[in-house]
This record gives sequence, structure tokens and C-alpha cells, in this order.
Amino acid sequence: MGLQRGNIELIAHSFCFYWFVFFGAILARYFLIAGGAYFLFYSFLGKYFAKTSLRRFSPLSGSISKDIELSLLSAVVFAVCATLIMLGYDLGFTLLYDDIHQYGLWYLGVSFVAVLLLQDTYFYFIHRMFHHPRLFKWAHHGHHRSGEPTPWSSFAFDPPEAIAQALFFCSYSFHTTTSFHHSDCCINGDDNMGCIKPSWL
Repeated sequence: MGLQRGNIELIAHSFCFYWFVFFGAILARYFLIAGGAYFLFYSFLGKYFAKTSLRRFSPLSGSISKDIELSLLSAVVFAVCATLIMLGYDLGFTLLYDDIHQYGLWYLGVSFVAVLLLQDTYFYFIHRMFHHPRLFKWAHHGHHRSGEPTPWSSFAFDPPEAIAQALFFCSYSFHTTTSFHHSDCCINGDDNMGCIKPSWL
């Protein structure tokens, strides 16, 4: 009984530690990429992109604040997901590995592309699903609440949608790379820029 209690306390301690680390990392990435893109395309290069903008109005500070609030909730959900994956790894329940030579570099490349394709396909279908009138209001409305998306909207998911997306990462858990998550955030930020990209970009 004492051993079991000790294991439970150790798992709880590890859960808290992992959650704080992942929550901080996710927030740092969000503010760095979304904030950097917002500064670059709305402040530094704002006049240039105003000529090719798809938006009708300038984004309101209130809508940006709401996007950031939803993004904080999304960070909570994704941090829990990442924490569960790491706990599963520690307990030997996943097929994650940290030695890139264990399966060879070819597997690293193939699995990277496979996960990217699977995640984009999964996201496409759940995105369409959440646009259904019966689901949109409570599962996806927050992402479109601002009307004029900005890079801050890239991570602004309603909790049900954030959970649905996080379930994908929990489910595959056979292999993951940090660069995949970074590229995913960059792609989302780019899609919410609200401007026509030059052909070279």
C-alpha cells in the first residue's frame, strides 16, 4: 500500500512538473510566433500589406484579447495532452523514442511526413465537422468570433475543438518531433494573417 501511494505521489508530482513545463513552452511559442508575425505584418510591414489585405477592417484590441484568452485555454488542454504522453513514456506505455538512430534516419523522415499528413487530414475533417450548424456555436464559434482573423487567432480554439485536436496527438504517440509542432504553429499563424501572400512566399 505504501509503495502504491508513493507511486501515485510520484506520478502526481511528475504530472504537475510536466504540465508547467509544457504550458510555459506552448505559451512562449505562441507569443513568439503569433506576436512576432503580428508585429511584422501589422506594424513593421503594415503599410505594404495594407494594399494586398483581405480584411475589411483593422483588428480590434478587444477581439485580439478574446483570441488570446481562448489560446490560453487551448494551451491548458495541449499541455495536459503533452503531459499524459510524457507520463506514458516514463511508464513505458508509448512507442516514443529519443535516439534518432534507433529506427534510422529514414524512419524519422517518413514518420515526420506521415504524422504531418495525418494531422492535416484529421484537422480538415474535424474543422468541417465543427462548422455544422449544430456544433458550430459551442465548438468552433470562438475561433471566428473576431470576424477579422490575425496571427493571434491561430491558437484560439474553443475547449471542445482543442480537446478534439489534442486527442490526435495523444492517439498516435508512436513518434513525435519538436519541429513538427513548430511548423504546425507557423502554418496556423500564416493562415490567419489576413493578407495575400506574395508568390515568392
